[in-house]
Amino acid sequence: MAQTRRQERRPQHGAPAAKRIQRSTADVAQRNDSTRATVRVDSIKPKRKRSFPWVLLLFPAIALAIASIVFGAESCSRQEEIVAEQVELTARERAEVLYRNYYTWTNILTDSHGRYVYKTSATTVLSRIGIDVSQHQADIDWAAVAEDGIEFAIIRAGYRTSDRGTILKDERFEQNYAGASNNGLDVGVYFFSQATTEDEAREEADFVLSLLGDRKIDYPIVFDLEPASDGSDRVAGMGIEELTAVARAFCDRIQEAGHEAMIYGNRTDLARYNLTELVDYSLWYAEYDKHPTMDLRFVMWQYSRTGSVAGIEGNVDLDIDLSAALADIEEREAAKAAEEAESEAAAEAAEAEAAEAEAANAD
Repeated sequence: MAQTRRQERRPQHGAPAAKRIQRSTADVAQRNDSTRATVRVDSIKPKRKRSFPWVLLLFPAIALAIASIVFGAESCSRQEEIVAEQVELTARERAEVLYRNYYTWTNILTDSHGRYVYKTSATTVLSRIGIDVSQHQADIDWAAVAEDGIEFAIIRAGYRTSDRGTILKDERFEQNYAGASNNGLDVGVYFFSQATTEDEAREEADFVLSLLGDRKIDYPIVFDLEPASDGSDRVAGMGIEELTAVARAFCDRIQEAGHEAMIYGNRTDLARYNLTELVDYSLWYAEYDKHPTMDLRFVMWQYSRTGSVAGIEGNVDLDIDLSAALADIEEREAAKAAEEAESEAAAEAAEAEAAEAEAANAD
């Protein structure tokens, strides 16, 4: 999608991802709850009052007040330390889920059209093939696209200009949405952002939601922000926390409206975010190679920007939806973990029973 975006003065284009895509961040939340459950703040017990003559009661009262202030400060300080520890643990646990390779890339094969598929056996395909398009693809023959084996399309809804920050609708959105939907393709949309504040990000999300209205979409609504490498656009100079906040604001607004939100980017784009704070949203990763080289929990991979599809003149981005493969992998891992936990519990029970028997014999 790189060349498709030069008109808006931005870097290489990005893409969207799939609404059916299921994210399993529940494991992160469960581990966070478990972590919090094991952390306990020791209560500080006040000292017992001594009995003094009535005239001297003022002195212990003052002493207790001072002690309360001192111990209260210590308690607050300790609680702050514990909260910091919890945040640190949460970030670490989220990173463990986020930054790892889930896929067996030798399962990536090519189909009869020469496009990527993820196959775990001779008959089991756990992927879908799609494209992402905008007005830069001009007129598209969507019937021909469908006949050529394309299963879904991520369509640009609009963009914000990189100079004045004006929000514009993609000139061919209506045509592309109708063409893809009417020819049986599942549809998602993306917005090319240049938001510099959270309010602007929510404005972009509201624009997309208003444009969609009650239209059916099957794939997520994607946030696509790609700062220009030469620093020529309005988002140049924004830091990691600012960009993370902007992405979160857009995605939260989308999910509040009942849609799935997704974030697109290549290695450089995604490095601009604190991704451990964005695990509530699925990722669409772009890298043009035989397989991704980044260990990351993504559900969509944009693997080519020079694809060829019937009905589209020139190059088009090709995307592989790996959500079914990821669900299968995580289901297997969960089953294995449960089996190991059950085995460990049985071993502990047997050990405890043996200890009780030994103690009984000793008596």
